Amino acid sequence: KTPGPLIHNRQVLQVLESRGILTTDQSDDATGTAVIRAHGLSLQEHEELRRHCEELLDATCPHVRRVQEIVERYAAEGYLCVVVGDRGHAEVNALISYAGQAGRVISGPEEVESLPPADKVVVVAQTTQDQELFRRTIKQVRGRYGECLVFETICQSTGQRQAEVRELARKVEAMIVVGGFNSANTRRLAQISAATGAPTYYVETDAQLDIARILQYERVGLTAGASTPNWMIKKVIRRLADEHRKRTRSGLHLARLVLRGLVSVNLYAAG
Repeated sequence: KTPGPLIHNRQVLQVLESRGILTTDQSDDATGTAVIRAHGLSLQEHEELRRHCEELLDATCPHVRRVQEIVERYAAEGYLCVVVGDRGHAEVNALISYAGQAGRVISGPEEVESLPPADKVVVVAQTTQDQELFRRTIKQVRGRYGECLVFETICQSTGQRQAEVRELARKVEAMIVVGGFNSANTRRLAQISAATGAPTYYVETDAQLDIARILQYERVGLTAGASTPNWMIKKVIRRLADEHRKRTRSGLHLARLVLRGLVSVNLYAAG
């Protein structure tokens, strides 16, 4: 069992469930063998699992674990630990537990003034945070406190995807973003794409594609969240290609559909 979803993608979770890996809502509901989710767990949840489970498998993302270690170290040294991220997100909840009373979560530069006075400040980011937002927030924190320690903790592949989306969305007529609706990194890709002015279609599966609208465009960009399985991306591409061929054979005049894929690393899972 996994306390909370292992990753934020419903299709992958359904595959795992079919193979006997179940998701529970609470850490104390897990017994036998438990798997710690990729986003990590709070210190309290860790302790509950140790008490209730015979075996504990830690699947915390290595990038997330690094941030936990940074927060834990500097909180112990008397720093105010500022986490730039989404309140209530599983990763952020876990991170802030490592700071104890020294931890604060802010969602952006506009919340910096709400932070308490401190002589020593360390700033980290949720690993899937928007890079541009993080840079603006760091600037504001430095303006408030002067010198502070900043760790660039946004996952490299996340940052790469965000940069690619900003570039590609300006070169195409519309964008498709594939991934879980509860996935923070996928949602951020959709937001970044929409912010460029490109019509953006955010879908979890190929069945959700708005074919009639999408096929009106000549150039369509495609990206996907980090937890989107490779087989779902292929299904989306296959449906677009099939629908395009059907309309071409029926004699409808359609502009050439160009799919520009930019998925650098994606989860492979059996479909």
